[in-house]
Amino acid sequence: VAAPLYISEIAPAKHRGKLSGSFSCNVTLGILVAYISNVLLVDYGWRFMLGVEALPAFVYTVMCFRLPESPRWLICKKGDRPSALVWLKKHISFETCKRMRADWGYSGTIEISFY
Repeated sequence: VAAPLYISEIAPAKHRGKLSGSFSCNVTLGILVAYISNVLLVDYGWRFMLGVEALPAFVYTVMCFRLPESPRWLICKKGDRPSALVWLKKHISFETCKRMRADWGYSGTIEISFY
């Protein structure tokens, strides 16, 4: 449930649909691979099957710790608007950043240079 929400917050608008669709395809592919691996490992017992499926889950969990905080999370949970604006500066256009800054009601000064 959290991954599509994160994708919708972080991804640029032109890539959002493609990334959300690929997420759904990856979930379906993962279920298929788990089913096929269980069919191939049926002679080894359920413990081995569970262990084989736990390895990708562990790798995924470790990789989740490297995900950056989204600007929405920085503002809503931490109340850290300057950090959110710095993140936006790196990843979106100047015009979009100005619009979001106005939407958030941020009136403080922050030094932002766009390239």
